[in-house]
Amino acid sequence: MAVKTKRKPFLKMTAAERAADVKKFDRGLSLEQLRPLSPKNKLLWEGARRRRGRPRLGTGAVKVLVTMDPALLEQVDRYVKARRLKRSQLISRALRNEMKRGS
Repeated sequence: MAVKTKRKPFLKMTAAERAADVKKFDRGLSLEQLRPLSPKNKLLWEGARRRRGRPRLGTGAVKVLVTMDPALLEQVDRYVKARRLKRSQLISRALRNEMKRGS
């Protein structure tokens, strides 16, 4: 089994040690030095490549403009903050419940 040597943190190296450590990167990399990503690194790479933004909800989300009384909006914001929800979650739940009752 290979013994891992503990590396000295870069900022704690002397100037000469830093120069020697950085010098190995000046040559660049050859294809022979590269190897496939490990499963863990592959997962990290895919996460970094993925576009940022809101997560998909079901088949996706559609923005809808809703108009409401400012006083009601303040109540909604207090309600969702206390329950650690998002406005859209509360509105979706309310609409689903209303449609269930109407059926």
